[in-house]
Amino acid sequence: MREKFLPLLLATVVSSPAVSESPNIVILLTDDLGWTGTSVQMDERVPGSKSDLYRTPNLERLASQGMRFSNAYSPAPNCSPTRMTVSRYHGYDFLPTIADWLGAGDRLPDHLDGGSLAGVLANEGAGEVDRRTEPVIWYYGAYRNMKHVTPQTAIRLDQHKLIRELESGREVLYDLDLDLSETTDLSRFRPEVARRLSRMLDDYLASVDLELPTPNPEYDPAKDTGLISVGGTGSP
Repeated sequence: MREKFLPLLLATVVSSPAVSESPNIVILLTDDLGWTGTSVQMDERVPGSKSDLYRTPNLERLASQGMRFSNAYSPAPNCSPTRMTVSRYHGYDFLPTIADWLGAGDRLPDHLDGGSLAGVLANEGAGEVDRRTEPVIWYYGAYRNMKHVTPQTAIRLDQHKLIRELESGREVLYDLDLDLSETTDLSRFRPEVARRLSRMLDDYLASVDLELPTPNPEYDPAKDTGLISVGGTGSP
């Protein structure tokens, strides 16, 4: 599929002939860093998407010269997978972009979801990116007891995001243009959208031959030593 890109912002490579032949790539990856961790405003619609305490002028300058990924950039509801995003996802586009810069784009496997941003970055943020899939898909097949995270998968297409809990099969639908904090389930009010995204999610999971977790009939929460609260007793 092809996706339009607005002239937004990333630390870009200068599009001179010398740099195009041998680009200098610097990747800054931080963990557990939210919108309020820097003074870079990540969403123009949200005044609170930057810190009113921390001052990071160098990052502000860097962001002003490049492209900001402020929407659908997290690969999972837990911080640990961010360490894998540069090499495997992240976004879906970083690996194809770096490979393109290094002249190794033809060596990538065919099943990658992302596409190269090289042309967009060289054109001041304008242009199109070729991707294998139209929606963005997330999958997290583990538990995070202290954070109340259970196995789940999600799909995002345009402003709509559908989240499915793998244990119960429960699905919720959000309109991120109207509800960025994901507080109001719209699945009852937009059933056609929910059904469409659910089918697309099923088709995608089947296409990648994902082995979904299955219930363990012998599981006893009372014997699970992992269900210990931060205080040391009780369930999280």
